[in-house]
Amino acid sequence: MRRRKHGRVWLRVDAVPYLGLPEPVNIVGPPNSQQNAKIVRNDSMAVSDCTCQGTDEAGPFYTHLVAGKDIESIRDTMAKRTGLPPTKINVLVATHHAKPYFTEYECVKASEVVERGTDEILLVVVKRRPGHSCDKSLTGLCFVWYDYVDPKTCEHWLKEAVDTTYYSAGKVRSVLTAEGKHCKCSYGGKSSTHGCTWLWRRRGHGGCKWFTGNAKKFQLLNFRRLKGEGGNLGRIVAEKRLEKFANSAADVAATVLSNCAPEAFANMGIKLPQARACRIGNISKAPFSSMTVVNDVSAHSHRDKNDLASGAAVILTIRPSTPAAQNQQFHVLPNYSLEQSHSTTGGLGILLPNGSAIIECAAAEWHSSTRVIAPNQFSPTRVGLVFTLHKYLHYANHGFECRDSDDSEDDDEEMEYANLDDKENEMLPAASMDLKVTTRTGRRVRPPLRYL
Repeated sequence: MRRRKHGRVWLRVDAVPYLGLPEPVNIVGPPNSQQNAKIVRNDSMAVSDCTCQGTDEAGPFYTHLVAGKDIESIRDTMAKRTGLPPTKINVLVATHHAKPYFTEYECVKASEVVERGTDEILLVVVKRRPGHSCDKSLTGLCFVWYDYVDPKTCEHWLKEAVDTTYYSAGKVRSVLTAEGKHCKCSYGGKSSTHGCTWLWRRRGHGGCKWFTGNAKKFQLLNFRRLKGEGGNLGRIVAEKRLEKFANSAADVAATVLSNCAPEAFANMGIKLPQARACRIGNISKAPFSSMTVVNDVSAHSHRDKNDLASGAAVILTIRPSTPAAQNQQFHVLPNYSLEQSHSTTGGLGILLPNGSAIIECAAAEWHSSTRVIAPNQFSPTRVGLVFTLHKYLHYANHGFECRDSDDSEDDDEEMEYANLDDKENEMLPAASMDLKVTTRTGRRVRPPLRYL
């Protein structure tokens, strides 16, 4: 069997080890029916109910990650959730800024970088609400759990991620090539998404992209590279291997999410087991719908508007053992800086070492990643496994039963028109437009479905 110059032959289906992780346990009570309806409609769950005479909120307000009165209460809460000693938990307070720190090409740059401290296992970044002294004076911004994935598993996942992006067709995302920019942030890298994602369709409504019933969540589309490396059998084996890789990594991400943010974990599992077809992972309470492999990819500042607003995204970082790859590419929160730095502009960078896991509310907060000096998808500096849950993925069998109906049984309470105001959707046609596509013969055909 032939080998490509940069490719690998995918034949061993049992190459991905199953870690045998325990089932995550919900430590919060089930929400009531009114809260369930808000979560499924993708409405914000957080409502400020205190009597403090506070000023404007420090950025988006949400409490489903963590909330507390002071640093010690945040540290005690996270120690109870994770079982870690309080001395291993570092809590940093961030300040919100409306003005990020840009480069000459208007790309976000890290004005300050947070690195791992001595004997530090968990980093908790919170933001302070101006003028508040209540139990929600500090709200969670992100968590970073260092060394969560063991080095042997990271080494194996690095090879799997390189193979996945090599055999995937990939697509150009708007956050990678921003209009009007002449930078080289995304030059040389590659990304690919697998699983179920949200799709705009039918009068502005949205749902799973596999609603037609022919679901291929782990499909590899680059047949030219698979040709000659096992033919059709090689493609089938490669997709089975990708499925095992994605499910085992999703289990790790689900476990760290249930430990650090149990409320967000519970919100993402409200419609289970009904929506199990739109989830990835081996556990029964799988919270994620898709995995995106970013291989030396730099993303401009963006928000994941299609994510569940009351959930969270988890990024597992994998780096090679070379010294040059340890200090490159930071995860940046462009609208925040550390309170102790007294900075006037945002750009809080976080260095994510090998095996670390970061949890954040990507639907509410702007985030980006800095540029890699010499990106190479075949020998990457950093690989990120991004796990998310998109909105409206709560129907059975990918929504196949309600694909032709205008009003499903849950439409009145659980669906809403797509938000056409955000940046990711502004290129989509409005629901009131009369779409007409005419061929050369004058016959009208339906316009193709447009993916986000």
